[in-house]
Amino acid sequence: MTGILSMILAVGILVALIMGAAVVVFDLLLRIRDRFYSSETQLKRAGLGHYPHWQA
Repeated sequence: MTGILSMILAVGILVALIMGAAVVVFDLLLRIRDRFYSSETQLKRAGLGHYPHWQA
């Protein structure tokens, strides 16, 4: 009986660790996506991030 309980506990801890790691990775991916696909970055990539010379 003790072996079954320890197995259940070990599996539960493992699942919790995997879910925690998944949340961390998902958060990092969202931050990277926001950094690379922000509106400012898209304007710079399109060459529209700076004013034309006649507006300077």
